[in-house]
Amino acid sequence: MSGETACAVYFKNGIGNLIMFSAAMKALSDWKGCVIDVATDSDWLDVRKSAIREICEGFPYVRNWIEYPRDNFNIRNYDLLYATSHNGPSLAMDIFKGNGHFWDSPEWRKMRRHEVEFYMDGLHAIGYNGITPPIQMPVASSPRLPGFKGLTIAICNGAAKSETWRWERKKWWGFHELCASLWRYYGARIVLLGGDSDVGEMNELKRKLPSKIKVIDKTGKTSITQTAKVLTQCNILVSSDTSVMHIAAAVGTPVVGIFGSTLISKNSPWTDNSAIIRSPLKCSSCQHIFVFNLCKDQDCMKAIKPGDVFLTVREFLSKIKKRSKKGKGAGSW
Repeated sequence: MSGETACAVYFKNGIGNLIMFSAAMKALSDWKGCVIDVATDSDWLDVRKSAIREICEGFPYVRNWIEYPRDNFNIRNYDLLYATSHNGPSLAMDIFKGNGHFWDSPEWRKMRRHEVEFYMDGLHAIGYNGITPPIQMPVASSPRLPGFKGLTIAICNGAAKSETWRWERKKWWGFHELCASLWRYYGARIVLLGGDSDVGEMNELKRKLPSKIKVIDKTGKTSITQTAKVLTQCNILVSSDTSVMHIAAAVGTPVVGIFGSTLISKNSPWTDNSAIIRSPLKCSSCQHIFVFNLCKDQDCMKAIKPGDVFLTVREFLSKIKKRSKKGKGAGSW
């Protein structure tokens, strides 16, 4: 090939998975001194696809977004092709399997590898010996939230919709009680985040809240990079296991993650500035065993009480405030 050095990666997964993959993409670009083309499936019909493309095109090291077979994809144009089995199948994936570096997923429960580490392991296997870069997230220039002197707390309870509805079980039932408690204790302002499919749920949450609470509802009203911008203006995010949780970790917003069925070892926020609430049930977590696809009761999330979440948030905010050297920024409420 001539001109600039280029590598290609394959991606067909969720938004949170992309954020966790971003560290390996940055490492690959720095290591090879290359731009990166992101290849995916042109027949992939997923509501998250446009957001995934927006994120990829916001990375300074990404050159092209390629949807194969609609777009031309010539492997001779690349110095390296990198893909993992932690993606959906497609004709594009077959090309990477046969011609590039293809990294198989581990036994997640046995190996207890974080997904960020898994993607980096694939690079280490072909000679990369550098550090793991921070996870990446492009941030839009707007919107700006109205000024507020108190604590601003973001809330997200989203889940990707699918025919099997398996990600719905990540949702937590108690956010309306939590928001009311945070308002009573801190006088906090609440910012609601999520996609179009979460609008109805967040409208119901608002109806349950005391009328005096200051609520900014951005559900379904921002692009994915605009959501990142909103998060940079919040003191903390409280979220179930969502893509927004990973975006907050990437942009430096403190995170409290609520986990039931999904693996904390694999999916936890990739940041030291976080706290985790896990279900007390012995069956939690059940991800990557057969029970995960059979359970419809979500007992693990029902067992997490709003009072316990509130106490965790309060203790975490206290630690943040103590870390704030001058009583400014995240610690000034």
